[in-house]
Amino acid sequence: MDKSEILKYDVIIIGGGAAGMMTAITAGRRGKSVLVIESQEAVGRKLSVTGNGRCNITHDPIDPSFYHTDMPKRLETVMSGFSRDDIRKLFEGIGVSLYNKDGYVYPRSNEARSVVRCMELAMEEAGVSVETDTMVYDIKKDDEGFLVYAKYFDDEVTYLGSKLVITCGGMAGIQFGGSGSGLKLATDCFGLRIADPFPALTELYCEGIGFKKIKGVRALGKASVIMDDDVISESVGELQFTDHGISGIPVFNISYEAVLGLRLKKEIMLRIDLFPEMDEEMLLAYINYRFSIGRRSVEEALLGLLPEKLVFEILKTAGLSGKKAGRVSDEEKSVLLGVLKSLTLKVTGYGDYTRSQVMAGGVLLHDLKDTLESDHVPGLYFAGEMVNVDGICGGYNLHWAWCSGMTVGNEV
Repeated sequence: MDKSEILKYDVIIIGGGAAGMMTAITAGRRGKSVLVIESQEAVGRKLSVTGNGRCNITHDPIDPSFYHTDMPKRLETVMSGFSRDDIRKLFEGIGVSLYNKDGYVYPRSNEARSVVRCMELAMEEAGVSVETDTMVYDIKKDDEGFLVYAKYFDDEVTYLGSKLVITCGGMAGIQFGGSGSGLKLATDCFGLRIADPFPALTELYCEGIGFKKIKGVRALGKASVIMDDDVISESVGELQFTDHGISGIPVFNISYEAVLGLRLKKEIMLRIDLFPEMDEEMLLAYINYRFSIGRRSVEEALLGLLPEKLVFEILKTAGLSGKKAGRVSDEEKSVLLGVLKSLTLKVTGYGDYTRSQVMAGGVLLHDLKDTLESDHVPGLYFAGEMVNVDGICGGYNLHWAWCSGMTVGNEV
């Protein structure tokens, strides 16, 4: 092969998602010649729909303990290099004005697409080249750098980069271009170790109540994952009942532990507390008060306390359907209290990559330096979802994309 005919760059970035674009902007501003190779028809496709189309850019404050990784200390080191103010200034500098809503930081436009467009403009201004609809299928390393072999529709193309960054993202959001192509490149081309990937921030499928009758119901509650009789994770917020289980931010936030347990062939239970703001004594007193009002049925006594469909299902589970509230015994109230404070369901499965928000797993952080350069392959870097780092809902995963992208962009 005549390398004089190959387009050469200081930095080649495979993957034009959040981390890839941030890496490109940072490296381009340092005067590096940068090429972003994207397999989809446009960069930032997944970013353009994140946060229900609003793009939760970061969280204020950010707590590294809310991430899962194989190397927490290294994660803290990388994240400590860039503060929330650094990220805010960068986005304000490319035209994205931000606002904070209860710790959730969004663009003032409330449009994820505007974030993508401003990042595209920043890449153009930094002199970054972008090739879309281009799929990388092989990489070779020699003394000059990394030879990247790709296909642009039916045409074969080859690029040479002094440094290579893989930011292909994970398999979450397959319908928006998510794939395992980056992991395949990391293992097949470089022999790197990865933590087994699986869907995270996803719904949990359960059995134990009539879910089809309460599909679409939302209620405040605390969700706890139980394994080997121990609570291993819990979160409070708005629960969303589906026809086969429970979704919503609290469930998303504990799904990592539940899915991991299922993959380890453990029995996983999901415990729901529908009144996390009250202890059992307070709730029992409140039930006694509501049951003393007039001559209502138990269904009528609980109306206005929980969504109607959920009231019916809770009372059915407690064996109290159709009873008069004033005739419910203390023993029966104790059973109802147990259902309201500790509804225990068996977890039977979880949402796949079409329903999950992120992918857990990826290239081991243990095998990367603090600069996110591979310990085994000099000049090879990883950022974003390609690395074995995933966080809870609320801007944590995008914050990692920005921090890791800026870290790599400043190093390559």
